[in-house]
Amino acid sequence: MRLCATSGILCETDDDLGGSMRLFCMILVIPMVLLAAPIEVVCGFVDSRQVPIIFEDGSGLATDLVKELNAVQSEFRFQFRLVPPLRLRHELREGLVDIALFDNRKWGWDSGSVKISYPLIAYDEPYISLKKSGRDQSYFRSVGVVPTAGVLGFHYRFANYVNDQKELYEKYAMTLVRDELAVLSMVESGRVEIGVISSGLLSYIKAKEPKRYAKLFISKTPDSSYKRECIIRRGGPISVVEFNAALLKLEKSGRLQKLFARYGLIPLKLK
Repeated sequence: MRLCATSGILCETDDDLGGSMRLFCMILVIPMVLLAAPIEVVCGFVDSRQVPIIFEDGSGLATDLVKELNAVQSEFRFQFRLVPPLRLRHELREGLVDIALFDNRKWGWDSGSVKISYPLIAYDEPYISLKKSGRDQSYFRSVGVVPTAGVLGFHYRFANYVNDQKELYEKYAMTLVRDELAVLSMVESGRVEIGVISSGLLSYIKAKEPKRYAKLFISKTPDSSYKRECIIRRGGPISVVEFNAALLKLEKSGRLQKLFARYGLIPLKLK
């Protein structure tokens, strides 16, 4: 008995008395999905520390999401790739990346060439300072007047979205650093009075370092609010409908909620 590699048919041969061959075949019912290799999908995120989405060593929520997506389905094989911030849009446009994770449609994407997934999480960027006696929410009116820290390359409403480092320093008393953890350190060390960091980082610190969190004074009104979503390349190996379906599997199984909870976060209800 042998399996024909091309036809998927199990065949048995036998010699009859006349020396002729009799062929008995049994058709094997093998679903094509089991025979086909998974479709490769490259997920990208900017190569810059954005805790808890990406840590210094490349681990974090983004890489864990890719692992979870692979765990709940077999049609696609998701791979993760870090991309320099200035190259992410180019690489997605050229087909080197198929999905930009935890991004936002308003951050320079061409709406005609991409599709947008369900929003995954809501983010704010509040002002932070250290708790001090007598300090109340009115203190944050001095943002951009007292020494203030932000992230290089980010845009801030209080500074009229100016992105020139020299102008930000001269007009808004602003020092720009590499990432939000550096902003936090500037505030904690007293090198600046106010910083701007994301609610995602604050939620992570609250869950993992509650004593550190307890020392922070946080504005009730954020500098900006937005949702983190995934940008999917039109004409790529996966459609937005297929990607959303995989996300819904994660949500229905409870794995999405557990994943976010590991980082002190709560995902949005997918819709």
